[in-house]
Amino acid sequence: MRKAPLLLLMVVVGGTPTIAQQKVVDSSKLRQLLPSKDLPGFKRHPPMGSIDTIPFGRLSSAEVKYETPGEVPRIIQVRIADFAEHMYAAGLLLGLTREEGRQETQEGYSKSVVVKGKYRGKETGNRGMSGGQVEFVVANRFVVTVQSTRVPDVGVLYSLIDAIDLAALEKLP
Repeated sequence: MRKAPLLLLMVVVGGTPTIAQQKVVDSSKLRQLLPSKDLPGFKRHPPMGSIDTIPFGRLSSAEVKYETPGEVPRIIQVRIADFAEHMYAAGLLLGLTREEGRQETQEGYSKSVVVKGKYRGKETGNRGMSGGQVEFVVANRFVVTVQSTRVPDVGVLYSLIDAIDLAALEKLP
């Protein structure tokens, strides 16, 4: 009798029993998968990582920042986050991977994408800040986010995505 309400709760919030049973990988493993390539004109900062306790679970993440010198720098951030222990992760990830189509406004656009022919996600662009973001899901638990400020060429974001070993990310336990 007690199992049914728990299972119903997991279905309602979009979770599955298998996600809650997985453990997040150490952030040092995620840091190793971040792009190490240089971008002309940008300084690559040392990668950072953490494991944090957040509402409804734990989150492991790693990120690296690229920045141009000057008063108004151009910035690109690459982040890999592991949501394996997050109770609501399945519902959140499902929303990111199920959204289809394209929306356009005066401020920018949002469209669904398939990265490297395999990983579903979303690309957004902001005309006012001349920036964008590509966000996608790997192995139903990792969210890869590459975002920019004052970098109008979304191709730069995809070049950094190409420098991430997504196959290795997919194989992490």
